[in-house]
Amino acid sequence: TDDELVFLSSTTLTTSDDIYYVDWSPNGNYVALSGSTNCSIYVYKLNGTSFNQVIELDVGIGTARQVKWSPDGRHIAFCRVLSSTDNNDLMIYQFNNDSLIEVDTVNLGTSPDYLFSVDWSPNGNYIALAGAELESPDANELKIYSFDGNSLSHITSYNTQSLLCVSWNPDSKYLIAGEFDGSAPYKAHLFYFDGSTITSKYEFVKDGTVSDIRWDS
Repeated sequence: TDDELVFLSSTTLTTSDDIYYVDWSPNGNYVALSGSTNCSIYVYKLNGTSFNQVIELDVGIGTARQVKWSPDGRHIAFCRVLSSTDNNDLMIYQFNNDSLIEVDTVNLGTSPDYLFSVDWSPNGNYIALAGAELESPDANELKIYSFDGNSLSHITSYNTQSLLCVSWNPDSKYLIAGEFDGSAPYKAHLFYFDGSTITSKYEFVKDGTVSDIRWDS
């Protein structure tokens, strides 16, 4: 029935990897997972009520973080932290049903040193990244990169509180982000993006840590 949650299926991964993040493809046919221990991307296809693995890609050194499908389902954004330097990489892969091809990689440096959230703008032109600079609390940044189908370019950054989540609104002009650092009450921040700069517009006070946040469609 419409008001009942029914368990359909589970699958046992063919790896001992720790799975950090999971994301559905926009068409609902695939699930992407990031494996932290082996720094890998896994893609599973939904067949009825069961999953079959179609891709296992070893990205190389580092620890896997976020994995996020582009709105058109043609690309996957993937983040990793290089343990030796604490630098973060943002990597874009082209999805070809049974393979992933690296399109571009940019090094984000060490700010933020903990990258917690990645989100594509609904128009597919931008990627927002949010996290925390635990060693330098005043150096937290919300970053935005553009993607033209072939390469990433840094557009702007905004200095803010430690952020745990970020989400674009449907018209790709506003972002809302939740903070978690410091002490309660915590805040959800509303930002406006005009294509080149980020402007803070409003703050919502919350009693607890804002661990996830979404716009309605």
